[in-house]
Amino acid sequence: SSGINAEYGAKEVVETALKNGVNYIDTSPWYNNSERLLGEVLSHINRNKYVISSKCGRFYSDDILEWFDFSYDRITESIENSLKLLHCKYLDICFCHDIEFAPTMEVVT
Repeated sequence: SSGINAEYGAKEVVETALKNGVNYIDTSPWYNNSERLLGEVLSHINRNKYVISSKCGRFYSDDILEWFDFSYDRITESIENSLKLLHCKYLDICFCHDIEFAPTMEVVT
């Protein structure tokens, strides 16, 4: 299946990059399965060998195509989910994802 080949290729790219000195990785729950795939690769690599950032505030919902929620509870939930998928104890950086496109300031509380 091309999905399996794509996942293998993505993992190989990350492993090769890390072996060749790249040490900063940026991801997001918004980027499909990137956190899960990165977590599979990173779980075998010493955590002090890379810097990782993810994002919060923008996510998929079954009812709404583009959903924004920058509330404390949603940000906390997003970070916890990212840590679980990435097999990490902490993120070095967490960005508010596309906060400038949030439809109203009401979602930024």
